[in-house]
Amino acid sequence: CGALAGTIVNYILHYFYTFRSRKDHRATFAKFWLIAEIGWGINAGLLFFNVQLFQIATIPAQLTTTAVTFLFSFVMNRRWTF
Repeated sequence: CGALAGTIVNYILHYFYTFRSRKDHRATFAKFWLIAEIGWGINAGLLFFNVQLFQIATIPAQLTTTAVTFLFSFVMNRRWTF
């Protein structure tokens, strides 16, 4: 429930404040949800590879993974979603 609530709040904030979109909610929310799911996969995959395969400590691995996932999500939402 927490992840769902966070996604909905994040969508609303991005829709009205970050990107000031005027597009239809049905289309934009579906795209936003897809980008969020892909972002989750990128985050999980990169963290696994960084920690398990490349033996990077957890905190630096999470910092770089978070940065990559944030950039992916922001760019995709700006160019495609909103």
